[in-house]
Amino acid sequence: MKPTRLGQNFLVDKSVAENIVCSAELSCEDTVIEIGPGKGILTGLIAPLVKKLICVEIDPGLAFQLKEKFGNCKNVEIVTRDFLRWPIPTASQTGSAVKFISNLPYYITSPILNLALSYDNWQTAVFMVQKEVGERILAAPGCREYGVLTLMVLFHAQPGKLFDVSRASFSPVPEVDSTVIKFTRKTPRERCYPVTEKLFHRVIKSAFSQRRKTVLNSMSAGLILPKNQITELLVKNGVDPGIRPEHIPFDKFISLAIDLKTVI
Repeated sequence: MKPTRLGQNFLVDKSVAENIVCSAELSCEDTVIEIGPGKGILTGLIAPLVKKLICVEIDPGLAFQLKEKFGNCKNVEIVTRDFLRWPIPTASQTGSAVKFISNLPYYITSPILNLALSYDNWQTAVFMVQKEVGERILAAPGCREYGVLTLMVLFHAQPGKLFDVSRASFSPVPEVDSTVIKFTRKTPRERCYPVTEKLFHRVIKSAFSQRRKTVLNSMSAGLILPKNQITELLVKNGVDPGIRPEHIPFDKFISLAIDLKTVI
């Protein structure tokens, strides 16, 4: 894989790789999907611990090397595909909820993250992301980093920071440090929202479309609805129309989306 074209920086620090795999708490009954295994530093540590390991690698050259390296491992499957276009196995195909592990490519972190977390048959995920992206994922209401990515993650999962990783742990060396985050899928009861992911995304995207403006102005413009109607909905849900969207917690956005589903 050409790092300049696909944005991949290969993890070369084995101690970091060991910490990532240890954090996933793998067992001999697990099915793991590794996204973008690259040269296989994580693959070699995961394979002996699990029932099934599916490695999805977009680069044909790297996939070939992985097949050469792990060809004798009967529980390892190398898939030469773009993860974003790959039909993820169903629950009946895997037999149990899968675990995701990946050093996510910087240039396409959000699309992969959104796809993996919206998959209906996963349990936990351990992802290494650019530190700045990690700050956005883990941000609390009121923080500058809090926004659409934060809320979309919370729609599906509870994220928790594990540890930071120095840029010196990669080759070629990137310009930024990284953060490893563990995502735990919310229980069916916790995910029982009476709104769709698509609608929720539309609501929060409108709220953060003009971050420097009040939530009233940004949502009115983003949803193309009269200000008096947005004001009424905000007040009904205990939200001050004059605040900025980064001060609104996840549960308030859920309740706003519920009220808006018959309007937009």
